[in-house]
Amino acid sequence: MISYLTERVFTIDIGPNLIMGLDEGDSTIIFDTGIDESVARKIDKAIGKPTSTIINSHSHADHIGGNHYFQKKYNTKVYAPSGEISFISNPELEPSLLNGGFWDYAAKDK
Repeated sequence: MISYLTERVFTIDIGPNLIMGLDEGDSTIIFDTGIDESVARKIDKAIGKPTSTIINSHSHADHIGGNHYFQKKYNTKVYAPSGEISFISNPELEPSLLNGGFWDYAAKDK
């Protein structure tokens, strides 16, 4: 599941997404975290060491869904483009935009 491209750069194939990472020795930096906690657990297991930093490319659910798992387990720092921060901090905003402002039914699932 984890493949090293160089001594420090790796990928993790989790199905529809390919997670990129950087091995920092005692910890890792990863780019995006998959759609939910179950995917985050698979990523964490494949890495086998703490993740100190997450860099989110953008705020879609399949890129940020595992953030909370890493933050809760490792106190991981999360970085993202400034325009995406509101959506990452408040994930209910994305479905509200996608569904014409009516978010209630959409926010109840992934």
